[in-house]
Amino acid sequence: MALSVVQIREILSTCQHELQVVVNDPNYQAMQNSEKFTTSNDLLLGDATGAISEVLEALEDFEN
Repeated sequence: MALSVVQIREILSTCQHELQVVVNDPNYQAMQNSEKFTTSNDLLLGDATGAISEVLEALEDFEN
């Protein structure tokens, strides 16, 4: 199954929105701010939403 650029944009936009809901959740923020919360590469969900945003911008530039 091959996705169109529009479908890819829609999927990524939805992912970005859903991740942002989690990032803004007070319970998630409390966990993320805990000393016990660590990732092996220091990346957080905010980094993922930023990466998706960059890909969405690249897709927009690609279409123009």
